Formats: sequence, C-alpha cells, structure tokens
Amino acid sequence: MVGLLYIGLGSVLLSSGSGSGWRMDETWYPVWMGAFFIVFGIVSFLSEMFPSPCLVTMSVTLNMAGAVFAVAAFILYAINMNNTSLYWMCRSDDDDYSFSDPKTPSIEQDRILQTCLSGRLLALLLLRSINGVLLVLSLLEFCVTISCVILGIKALRSQEKFTHKITSEPELHKPLLEEVTLNA
Repeated sequence: MVGLLYIGLGSVLLSSGSGSGWRMDETWYPVWMGAFFIVFGIVSFLSEMFPSPCLVTMSVTLNMAGAVFAVAAFILYAINMNNTSLYWMCRSDDDDYSFSDPKTPSIEQDRILQTCLSGRLLALLLLRSINGVLLVLSLLEFCVTISCVILGIKALRSQEKFTHKITSEPELHKPLLEEVTLNA
C-alpha cells in the first residue's frame, strides 16, 4: 500500500514540473522506491503465509534493505521539500533587464498580480504537503521494515532453539510406549 502511494504521489510531483528537483527528474526515485517497497511487502507477506527458513531469511534481508531505502527516501524527500520553489511564477520576462523607470501598474494589473501570488502560495503549499506526506510514509515504511526484521530474526532464533532441543536430548522426545494388556 505504501509503495502504491509512493508511486502515485511521486508521479504527481514528477509531472508538476517544479515540484520535483533535478534529482527526482533524473532518477525517478519515487517510482522505483515504490516498486521496491511493493516487492518487500510481497516477500514479507509470502514469508508469513509459508514460513520456511529460506523465505524468512530472504524476507529479513530484504526488509533490512527496505529500512535503508526508507532512510534514503526520507533524506531525498526532505531535500526536495526544501528545494521546492515557484520563484518563476508571476514574473514578466523583462523584470530583471529593465533599466528604465518602472511604470506604475494599473489597478487591473495589480489585481492579476495579487491573484497570481495567491495561486503561487497555494501551489507551493500543495507541493510541499505532498512531500510531507511522502516523508511520513518514509517513516512509516522504516518502522514497518524494522519491526518485520525483528520478528523475522525472533522466528529464526526460536526455530533454531527448537531444533537444538530436539537433537540435544532425543530420549525425552521418544513416543510413549503403549501398554499391552494380555487377556488370557
């Protein structure tokens, strides 16, 4: 579920243009991290349904990698949230290159500029909110993967203790003999 949200919200940021930094545009990390988290979740689910030592070991290993990816995602989304800006909106092309005296804007131009600035703030709020949701999802993914690692290691350790108990004292684990009564 978290992986699907990563892919969906990351695609919104990627398609927004200025909502994604150059790292996100070049690597598309929301998409492939979402795919990785989906794979990690499927393997964890399979190891719960069919608890073989091989599958549980693979699940523990993948969840350790998932924890590392969740930390990396948190850092990347924090950087992206900090770098998100819409400075280019509401500017005319000749603002920086005009050396003549500025003209006083008309009332209509001033109203349009205020509407544009208000829209820019709302768009910036939306983009940063999506980044914030992805940050929270990264923390959630980290907590889930760490708990899966701990439970998987406990399951593997308890299985080792159980097999060690059986092999250490085989006399205790023999089946009880049935009493045979002779009716003469």
